[in-house]
Parts: sequence; C-alpha cells; structure tokens
Amino acid sequence: MRKPLSWIFAAALCLACLSAGAEETRYSIQQLPGMTTSRWQQTYEAYGRAIQVDVDVSIPQAQAAPVLTVQAAPPLDEPLRSELEAWYAQAEKTDKVNHYSFQSTDYKTTITHALPPTWGETRDSEFVAGAMGMEEKDLYVFQLDAAYAYNNALTVAEAIGIAQQHVAQLYPDETLRLRRIYLSGRTYWKKNNATIRDEGGYHLCFSQTFHGIPYLASSHEAFTQFSVGDENHLLSSRGLVRASVFDADAWSVSCCLYRETGVLYDDISLLPFDAVKDKVEALILKGYVRWIDDVSLGYAQFDSDLPDEQILVPCWVVWCEYHPGGPRSERRSDVNSSASLMYDGNNDYYRPLIINAQTGEMLDPENETEGRCACPAILP
Repeated sequence: MRKPLSWIFAAALCLACLSAGAEETRYSIQQLPGMTTSRWQQTYEAYGRAIQVDVDVSIPQAQAAPVLTVQAAPPLDEPLRSELEAWYAQAEKTDKVNHYSFQSTDYKTTITHALPPTWGETRDSEFVAGAMGMEEKDLYVFQLDAAYAYNNALTVAEAIGIAQQHVAQLYPDETLRLRRIYLSGRTYWKKNNATIRDEGGYHLCFSQTFHGIPYLASSHEAFTQFSVGDENHLLSSRGLVRASVFDADAWSVSCCLYRETGVLYDDISLLPFDAVKDKVEALILKGYVRWIDDVSLGYAQFDSDLPDEQILVPCWVVWCEYHPGGPRSERRSDVNSSASLMYDGNNDYYRPLIINAQTGEMLDPENETEGRCACPAILP
C-alpha cells in the first residue's frame, strides 16, 4: 500500500529532528562524567607548529547545575573588622622590618601579616627602577608534597594550607579551588648579581565554589580587547582569593569575593565537552591557540541589567595560550606574565575560552562590540 507523501515527509522531518537532537543531547551534571572523554590527548599540526594537548577534562561532583545571581561580598562584620584593624595598625608600628596591614571594604578584604621586605632589610628600603631584578616563574606541573619556592623548605601543600587557614578565619563558609601558582625568588642587583633578598615565596590564586561548582572565569577576561564601552573590567578580579606565603608567620591574603543572592534556575542540563571541543580545535588549527593548560566545567560570570549584580552560568572554560595576532604571532616573553596574571587579570597570551555548556556557543575572543559580556539566554 502506498503511503501518502505527506506521511513520508512528516516521518523524514521527525527523523531529521531526532538526528539534530542527538547531536545536542544534554545531560545533568551528574551524568556528564560518563558522557564525555575524561582526558584530552591529541597532537595538532598548525602552521608548522605541533600543538600537543594532554589535560584532564574536569567535572565537579555536584548534585545540580543552577544559574545564580551574585553581588560583591560586603566588608567583614563588626566587631571582627575593628579588632583586626586595631591589631594590624599596632603591629605595623611595632615591627619596623616586616609589612603588616588590614583593610575591609565593599571591594575586597586584605591582610598582610609579617611579609618580608622585597628590596632590602627594612620595609622602607627604596626600589631603584631598572637597577634591581627579581627571579620569578609560573608553576604548571608540581607535586603537593614537594618544595619549589627559592631557598624555602615550604611545600606546595603547606603553602596552600596556610593560605586556606587564614581565609577560613575570615570566611568560614567558603570553599576554595586552587587556580594558579607562581613563585617569586630572590631579588638582586642587576649590575653585580648581588642578592638583596635571599628567600622566595608562593603566590597562589584561588577561586570560589558555589553549590560544589568552582568559579572559573569572568567574561571580562575572555577578550583580547581589554575593555569596551562602560564595561566594569574590575569584575575579572572578583570571585578570587590571592595569597602570598613565605612561611607560617609570613603571609598575605586578598579576598575579592562574591556572595550568592539568588537562584534563577535550580538546575539546567549541559552539553558534554566532546560536543563543544571542536570550537577549541578550530582555533588551534587556525593558529590562535598554542597550548592548553586546563579544561574544566564551572561557573563563568556574565553581566546582568543591574550594574551591581552578576550572573553565574555553567560553562566549559579552557585556559590556554591564545595569540591575538593569529598564526604569525610569536611570544615576546614567557607564556604568562606572572604579575599580570596574579594581580590585574590581564595578559597578552594567557586567557580563558568560555563556552556556554548549555548552548555550546563560545565567546569570540576578538569580539569588540558593546554588550559582549551580557548574560546569554538560558534554555528552561
């Protein structure tokens, strides 16, 4: 019996829809580990360069993937704020060698506790521009129980523990995820290489965690054009804790945190990394991406209609070496500028590729249009 053409057309349309749906099947965050490759290992050839990728694909162990609204964390509550302010003011007067300070504002809370001077025997030692130097390096591969800081027996795990201990005293409910490590070594006179300070320290960057999901990047740090229009580029520094650790008594913490203010969606389904990896591969093959450092599922910050409110959306975030100049670009220095990465968030090469884990859309690093940091539409 012949079937009507309309029935055949309807069946073909149904199959097409099912096929398209299969290509974009979304899963709960609990299902994702079984739906994507756990490690990305591949070598790409692009413009005479061999780009070797060998990284874990990190997925947090969370019960759900909500979309959240957040605002800047307020200053510390009284009487703790006044007590710390008074103690550190007195310590700064008493100790004429090491640095002490405390401040808690609407922007951030910082404590400096007995940090040794960088450029001489006292904290007032003068820095002579151009005549002094510092040894520093980024630490990409490390063992937690090993020591890497120059002339310092402190292990990575011990440095992390010291930093987390002091943050917990300020914010006991916060859970932190280690984001970056860089080392500062001795300081010296360039003319004769004579040592000024003969001890190095660990400089750590942590990010907040919400509902078991780490905060990984801000949309404001995803673009090669640093700022467009009235963007608040300081948001690239929020959601983070930066710490310097020399020993158990010499440390500093700077907490520029968010506080959760609402849940826009209790749980959204997500695409596995294998479904969006081609976006990153395309940039590798075009000569823009030269090295992949980290691939993780977590929160990325986007702007809302309210300047004092931001939105956290689950995204795949790929931290990488990205060259705005494309295939002909060559590094002017190391992959990362440590001080730039740690303290102002802006860097020529090291940046996140942010891919919406629900839609698979990636923020274009070369986008220079206003509104590029606005929160994308969420699929109910």
